[in-house]
Amino acid sequence: MKLMKKTAAVQAKKLGSRKLLLVIVMGVIVVICGAGFGYSRVQNRSRDLQASDVNQDGTIDILDEAAEIETAQETQDQPEDAPVQPAPGVEAQIYDLKLIGFYLHDHALIGGTYIPDGAPSTSTDFEIFSKGIDLGTCSVVQDITHDYPDNKKQKITLQSVAAQKVVLYDGENTVTVTCPQPGGDIVKSMKVRMMDLKPELCRDFSFSESAVTATTVDELKSGVAGTWSGCVTTPWRPKYHVAIVFNSDGTYSTASNEVLDGYRTPVLYYGLDGTDPNKKYSLAALPDGTFGGDITITFGGTSVQNQLKNVKLMSDKLSFEFLHRNRYGPVKFELSR
Repeated sequence: MKLMKKTAAVQAKKLGSRKLLLVIVMGVIVVICGAGFGYSRVQNRSRDLQASDVNQDGTIDILDEAAEIETAQETQDQPEDAPVQPAPGVEAQIYDLKLIGFYLHDHALIGGTYIPDGAPSTSTDFEIFSKGIDLGTCSVVQDITHDYPDNKKQKITLQSVAAQKVVLYDGENTVTVTCPQPGGDIVKSMKVRMMDLKPELCRDFSFSESAVTATTVDELKSGVAGTWSGCVTTPWRPKYHVAIVFNSDGTYSTASNEVLDGYRTPVLYYGLDGTDPNKKYSLAALPDGTFGGDITITFGGTSVQNQLKNVKLMSDKLSFEFLHRNRYGPVKFELSR
């Protein structure tokens, strides 16, 4: 009898363990699925955001520009299937527009879209879906703010037809349809930002390293203090122009000097620009004979310490590499004063 009770207890314990294991497995599946759904929502949001995609708590939604490019391509590969249906009871209406595969009812503003092969423009289809309107009486206008070299504005009159080819240029493109009606004009428009992924202010930038003029940490600290400007190279974005001030008290401030492909990239690619007492840097000699250190970036109340590598002072030139969380990068700076 005692043996039977013991056996039953063991079996009950095993059954309980199996149930617990099943519950844990199901919980893991729910978490993974939920995380996947959340990531999918992040991927498909408008790309008209600050390039760094850094949250206030210092976490990063999309780690690099390669992910952004992949996201944009995935989104472009999955356009809407059809326009919306005309509103019932309305005789004259423009019920939808279609530009580069997207419909107005779902994408009045199309986030960053990449031009193939870095060309300055690309051709695509534009369609007007209307009911009870003579499109010949309408005006179709494309307003362009070119991204390079001087943000020049341009207006192009398009054909007043249901379907046509239009040329979209590097920069901001807005296509507006205006149809006069007795009760007032019917106006519909779509906007898209096209990106060529090419440098602008740094397009012809050159930087040549010369002999190092600071051979001790004290010399480096003294020589680095001051105002610097130049270009930044990352694995994810076109080269962009920046200004950075290193103060002798170990604080620093940053300013991004250009809007590149519609985005003002933070100087260090991550974090926020400007002045903040928590933005600090330190320099040190490393065991491999080079100079490096730490630099703290801020996210509006949150600070994250990061790594500096290969710091070289060459009289009026300064170069160094920045690694976010000591692993994302390198973000390379080539500066002068």
